[in-house]
Amino acid sequence: MDEYTIFRHYYIRLNLIKVINYKAIKKILKDWTKKKKIDVIITTGGTGLTGRDITPEALDEIADKHIPGFGEIFRTISLKTVG
Repeated sequence: MDEYTIFRHYYIRLNLIKVINYKAIKKILKDWTKKKKIDVIITTGGTGLTGRDITPEALDEIADKHIPGFGEIFRTISLKTVG
């Protein structure tokens, strides 16, 4: 896990690809929600679109708010810019 400050913003970067345990992912994210320094948690990717892909379920269980359609909009923008 990397922790650093850029432009007075505190960042934590953790490669969850090595964490494929549902409970471990939930615990890491819950611990982060308790840190006063953290205002937002952004995740990308997951463990892949396989039977072992448990990241979405772990996030879904602890999320305070869901934003329906946001993922589709983000993917559309990404497709237009990245291809």
